[in-house]
Amino acid sequence: MYQLKMGLLREFAHEAKGTKSLFQSIPQSALDYRSQPHLWSIRDLAAHIISIYNWYDGVFNSDAFDLSLVSSNASANATVEELNLELDAKIENATKAIENWDETTYLAPWKLVHGDHILIPETAKIGIIRGMLMSHLYHHRGEMIAHLRTLGHAVPGLYGPTFEQMQSK
Repeated sequence: MYQLKMGLLREFAHEAKGTKSLFQSIPQSALDYRSQPHLWSIRDLAAHIISIYNWYDGVFNSDAFDLSLVSSNASANATVEELNLELDAKIENATKAIENWDETTYLAPWKLVHGDHILIPETAKIGIIRGMLMSHLYHHRGEMIAHLRTLGHAVPGLYGPTFEQMQSK
């Protein structure tokens, strides 16, 4: 296995563990919370995070990705348990996409389309992997953490202990 792929798989596994931990910390009562009427709810953020994991095969193993062909099974009324089950399935599929990736294509041109409309013109695949997939996930996890903290809920430490965990020592 190539070094780049091994590095991405390690990072992916570490971050997926953190995402699972975050999803497991969501109380059912918090799913509909949104800090502003125009912002996504915690449930919306969870569904979007799940959908990003669904994009991995289309990014890693093709030269173009058509968003019009992708849907998430996450429902507008999904429970925490249902969201966690779907997250597990999408993480498993995303892991397989990375494992099946031909690392020699990391600089290959890649584009994002929605039907006939080009959303992201051709760019190096590795930039899309880092930006549209990985960094995008981290951004939305941060939003979810902020929402949960605003509600007074405990959140997991993704990169070490949280303030609350440090205070309890």
